Amino acid sequence: MEGYCLSILAASVIGAIVGLLSPTGGISKYLRLTVSLFLLCALLSPLPALLEDLVDGGGISLLPDREEAKEEYRESLDQALNDASKEYFISMLTRALREECSLAEGTVRCTVLWQEGDTLLPRRVTVILSGESIWKDPSPIKDYVHSLLDCECAVAIEP
Repeated sequence: MEGYCLSILAASVIGAIVGLLSPTGGISKYLRLTVSLFLLCALLSPLPALLEDLVDGGGISLLPDREEAKEEYRESLDQALNDASKEYFISMLTRALREECSLAEGTVRCTVLWQEGDTLLPRRVTVILSGESIWKDPSPIKDYVHSLLDCECAVAIEP
């Protein structure tokens, strides 16, 4: 710290001497700019070493770890793909049920309980009927879903 203070003092003294020895007797604007930049460099001289110590010493990290960022992006992408796949699966199942069981559009919707694990498989499907579809026999709906997906199926009525 003592060396830093001495270097700032020396830079200030040199700037003052240059100003006094300038040919016009006063400091012109260009000479004043040069001396100011010289003093600024002296003031900021410990900054690169300080940043290097912080980064190398583990104090701060200016850039994220590439492997860590890559893993986060991969997880985000996998989650987004799974969510999109689930939504698409449910919409296609609802559409197939409407066509197979002659249900009016807007009177049937599905919810799916998914199996835990690496693969995305339905464990239980709940078919929710509303409107005029509540009068349909639920047995063909259950049989169709079971034969299509080989999973448990329940039919519920929504007022």
